[in-house]
Amino acid sequence: MSQLRRDLTSQQKIRFLGAVKCLQTLPARGLFTAARTRFDDFQAVHIDLTDEINFVETLRNECGFTGALPYWDWSWDVDVSKKIDNSPVFDPVYGFGGNGIDTSVSGAGGGCITTGPFASYNLSLGPSTTPTNHCITRAFSNMFVSSLSSAQIASTTKQQTFENFRIEVEGFSVPPTLKAHDGGHFSVGGEMRDRSCVLPTSRELGSHFVAVAAARSEEPSLCDIWALECRSSFCERHSQVWIEDVDLAPLVPIRAVMDTESWPLCYKYI
Repeated sequence: MSQLRRDLTSQQKIRFLGAVKCLQTLPARGLFTAARTRFDDFQAVHIDLTDEINFVETLRNECGFTGALPYWDWSWDVDVSKKIDNSPVFDPVYGFGGNGIDTSVSGAGGGCITTGPFASYNLSLGPSTTPTNHCITRAFSNMFVSSLSSAQIASTTKQQTFENFRIEVEGFSVPPTLKAHDGGHFSVGGEMRDRSCVLPTSRELGSHFVAVAAARSEEPSLCDIWALECRSSFCERHSQVWIEDVDLAPLVPIRAVMDTESWPLCYKYI
């Protein structure tokens, strides 16, 4: 089950953050050379997919987490203030901490984060696939918040075909267009701007991805969902996928995971 982060109590937020920090104390499984901790494993999995890692199950089985996975509905913040800077998701105690320190006269951040539960944690991977030891960075920007508004979400969920829904989430690569997926990455900036590889260098990114998935769940009856034929990626280099394709881990057809409330996923957004 995934729950809107805004509806969690302060203690539920603290317990989730504590479970994530627990992963930062556990040793990596040795699947990736540069990964030092179980937290690093999940960044590496976004670079090199493996069936060995499931974030929610790991939080529960290895760190005793019993709650729902929080997701961040950015539209609440954007609709009210047209910016994300003051979002409670960046609270220094109950959230992920604030912006990175300023690295230029613009005052837009870009450097290491200094507040929140992950301020003292160094990453082992990135930028991109490069193994490096570095702090978590953020660079807030409000240039892209229109792609995170409730109006944009409404436009996305009213689409009648899966391919049109995908385009509203991902945009086009040629010519480039920016939609909700990129909007979340670029609005937070820093580690999140390295969108090709770095989940979850900072856990607000995980909350962002769950929110994108939640938008999909709001429109479960797309008329062509069971006749799915679409691109495998937003990138120029891509392949076509179909509803019966088996390209997931463990080996199940795509058809089997299109309804989140049915087996094998069995979860819902509340």
